[in-house]
Amino acid sequence: MEYFSLRVAENAVITGLRTKVAASAPPIKDTPLIVALHGGSYSAHYYDATPTYSAAPYSAFLRVPFIAINRPAYKDSTALPDAIPEESTFLQEEGRYLHNEILPAVWKAYAADYGALSIVILAHSLSVPMTIIAAALHATALSPSSNEQSQDPEQGDEKVMGKEQETKAEQEENAKENAKPYPLAGIILSGFGTTPNAPTMAR
Repeated sequence: MEYFSLRVAENAVITGLRTKVAASAPPIKDTPLIVALHGGSYSAHYYDATPTYSAAPYSAFLRVPFIAINRPAYKDSTALPDAIPEESTFLQEEGRYLHNEILPAVWKAYAADYGALSIVILAHSLSVPMTIIAAALHATALSPSSNEQSQDPEQGDEKVMGKEQETKAEQEENAKENAKPYPLAGIILSGFGTTPNAPTMAR
């Protein structure tokens, strides 16, 4: 896997490792881009520790591109840009940063190179909570047109008639503006339990 550094916001970068683009092999149908996040005290090398213990050979065999990110403040990745608000938590803020900055930047930079049609997040251990938060933000994000319709239910017929009068060019432009910054197809979670304290085994 090869090192990358990507600017995600003003004065902020995300670094990590990614599989090389195979020029000879065409992408498979509906190719996902796997974006992998490591847990606490690790780095992107968690997914590329040695030639034997690496996602690279599986990525090449399956023709599924794989990007492992150094989370904010790990290795050369910039820390979260702002202090944590009192009403929030570190996990919430990193989840928002993942959704608002990291994933859109990764998608814009690499999706076309890989021929990918969606992102699937692979999260391990401490990266699981922020992945769930990012996925929830992605799922609940509403387009401007959806917000307008929900705010004015009595004017629904007028809005439908107005939409019918839009030109094809206007419809395409509106679709671009309202599109989510990255297509999320799924999440894979590992190494994170839901039981606070495991029961003590009787001796």
